[in-house]
Amino acid sequence: MNEYFDTFRVERANFDFSKYWPPETFILYALLTCGGNDDEPLPLTLRMLAKSAREGKWLYD
Repeated sequence: MNEYFDTFRVERANFDFSKYWPPETFILYALLTCGGNDDEPLPLTLRMLAKSAREGKWLYD
């Protein structure tokens, strides 16, 4: 993601990496509890990346 922000000159102030890619410990916990955790990662789409690149800032909190 650093390369995306740098290449497209997107202000990353609101970007929280852990919303989209949880730490491995979360994934292990989710597997051990049969996916019963409600805190699933948010989808990160190409549309989100394109819109933010056009605006020059991360548009999603």
